[in-house]
Amino acid sequence: MVFGLPGGPISPLNDALIDSARIQNVTARHENGAIFAAIGHARVTGRVGVALVTSGPGILNGMCALASAHCDGVPLVVLVGEVPRRVQGRNALQDGSAHHLDIRGMVRSISKDGAEVTDPRTAGTLISRAFRLAREGRPGPVVVTIPMDVLTAEAQVAEVTLNPARLPSDRSPTLPRSVMLALERSQTGLIFAGAGARGAGGPRALRKLAERLQWPVMTTPKGKGVFPEDHPLALGVFGAGGHRSTHDYLRAGVETVLAVGTSLGDLATDGWSELLAPNRTFIHVDLDAANISANYDVSMFVEASVAEFCDAACARLPRPGLRTTQSFGGLVTHRDPEASDVGPNGTITPERAIWEIQLAMEEDARILVDSGEHYLYAVHYLRLNHSDAFIAQSGLGAMGASIGAGLGAQLGTPSRRTLVICGDGGFVMAGNEVATAARLGSPVLYFVFDDQRLGMVENGHGDLYGRTPRFTPEPVDLAAFARSMGAGSARVSLPGEIMKLDYSRLTDRGRRPGVVVVSIDPDCRMPRNTRTTTMANEGVG
Repeated sequence: MVFGLPGGPISPLNDALIDSARIQNVTARHENGAIFAAIGHARVTGRVGVALVTSGPGILNGMCALASAHCDGVPLVVLVGEVPRRVQGRNALQDGSAHHLDIRGMVRSISKDGAEVTDPRTAGTLISRAFRLAREGRPGPVVVTIPMDVLTAEAQVAEVTLNPARLPSDRSPTLPRSVMLALERSQTGLIFAGAGARGAGGPRALRKLAERLQWPVMTTPKGKGVFPEDHPLALGVFGAGGHRSTHDYLRAGVETVLAVGTSLGDLATDGWSELLAPNRTFIHVDLDAANISANYDVSMFVEASVAEFCDAACARLPRPGLRTTQSFGGLVTHRDPEASDVGPNGTITPERAIWEIQLAMEEDARILVDSGEHYLYAVHYLRLNHSDAFIAQSGLGAMGASIGAGLGAQLGTPSRRTLVICGDGGFVMAGNEVATAARLGSPVLYFVFDDQRLGMVENGHGDLYGRTPRFTPEPVDLAAFARSMGAGSARVSLPGEIMKLDYSRLTDRGRRPGVVVVSIDPDCRMPRNTRTTTMANEGVG
């Protein structure tokens, strides 16, 4: 399955796909939505996502999604049609070549590689290489431009055989004795797991190591769910939208912190909180060695996947005798979402809405969360025990990313419910991909938290400066917008209404997307966190 938009220079490839019985070509409404859909498809299938776009404005429109794939480590190949070589540099329409816009130069900092096919005989080798490069090491996007005259040229098709990508599971890491001694002898320890633990056996190996060590586990916001949140060793989420239980455990003092599958970025660490620094030993495990001591003074670094490290550590740790897994008290939330049902203006609170959404959906529903104030509520109030249930494109934090990604995820695993939680700002920005879902008969469920303002930036601005402009767009009838694109729609504003909706009818028995506009109380907000305090201290003294 490939996602894209047509255009002149990419048309030879789109024409060839007409004759392909095994590749489905999905036309999106915007190149950014197409690449986000390819990202969502890659995230749920474990395969490389593929996008086809045209030159000039085509690939430029998709730069935000390309950067998002780069920040989140998603394997992606973007094939870009380019103007014929004979007109490059001559002010040809939509010329993105190195002689004009230099698209490949632009993408170098937001992709693993940018290459051009200049000879049709090398196309097979270069594209096979792109797929391999997208998967190996830390995954990421690869861009390949193909001039139109190369796409239309005749060539002898070579049989291409490349060595398969050397995936993390193909090797076993070397664990220094110092690492093993720290794991064996620390009186108090903590595992901090990121989204890098989500695939390739990571959740299973992580749980095995935690139970062997009897160390509690907290996750980053993006890594939410990689460790079951109902497990006795679960502390919850640390970072943006995180739980007080993680802070309480860290404040008591921890001898050793084992961080696995995380780059220890801003949102993951609550603005690089000093709480995360251990009393003695900080062990960092990641596929990207560039993250060594970038944000914390690391005692030991192991370049490995989460599954590799945890399996290797378990193999060397002594097996404990029979014992009961101890409990660390579980997740502690700011408020009870069942009791906190309405806000000051009488409409449903965000936390109550999150609680009702989860009760109304299947236990294994896959949930994609967009950027905005709702992200904090989803991280804090969802309770997830399926390791692949939570997807957030928070490496870049682009608004509207989940809307296209949700479509790609639903198409990738049609047997599972896929739902998207986004804000009204992001939905107006990128909601046109609902029309794509409607055309394909894809039953993605979109829950749009509508407070008729850009809440996260307004709240943050107020925290930083003590006042805020009103970033309040003109109100849009989002339910009517959804219906105009062929989706089922409903509007709710009171407790209990989300649970009472007939979702089969809303999606026409699984034959169309459904959009639920949730009128949330605009005056509700999450408590101030360390990250905001740090920004305030640095930004306004």
